[in-house]
Amino acid sequence: MEPQFQQHGAFSKFKWRWVLYFLIFVTWSAWLINLWIANEGRHIVFDCISDIDPHPVVLVLGAAVTPEGDLGYYFRDRLETAIDLYEADQVSKILVSGKGGRYSYNEIEPAKDFLLKNNIRQSDIFLDYNSKNTFSSMYRAKHLYNIDEALIVSQDFHLPRALYLARRLDIDSYGCVADSEDYMDLSQDRQREFFARVKAWLDINLNVNLTLTETGVDIEDDGKKTWMAF
Repeated sequence: MEPQFQQHGAFSKFKWRWVLYFLIFVTWSAWLINLWIANEGRHIVFDCISDIDPHPVVLVLGAAVTPEGDLGYYFRDRLETAIDLYEADQVSKILVSGKGGRYSYNEIEPAKDFLLKNNIRQSDIFLDYNSKNTFSSMYRAKHLYNIDEALIVSQDFHLPRALYLARRLDIDSYGCVADSEDYMDLSQDRQREFFARVKAWLDINLNVNLTLTETGVDIEDDGKKTWMAF
């Protein structure tokens, strides 16, 4: 019986060794993916008002709103940056992409109200209510709104992933940083971003396709056609 016990122990060590090798490989791969996507930071423009040619549209990625429907600080900064670009004639259209409509949690309506209060023309505001993450925002921007080039507004830590997705989906894009506030603590968001980049890489390299049920709207059309409520 003793030799069988020793054999079992040797097999157990062999098994756990390969588990360790697998974990090391996964961690190393995730680290390389993060480095690869971080390289998209080269497409972030320091001053989008003066250092880049005008683009047809700025894509504002949705972010948290409060239970009362007020804009969170990330989202407000993104919208304010988009307004600055619009007023400087760097873009002629604004596409806000996030959760709304069929979702009980609505980011889009507060964003629309904020843009209207800041005198953005109704026809220049495009709303995508059904984007649940950054990948779906870019996918839908390409396939529903026929966007081939755009400025993308988000926080510095998020922009490399957004640009990676946009460019792999054939949107010629540049990033505009919306970090106008001194945020209290970004450590949790940066940690989440590490894993989100891995998911983004998988979405692109596994050729994930989304089911689109809506009728497409050209970005040169009247943005009000995309509003779910008038």
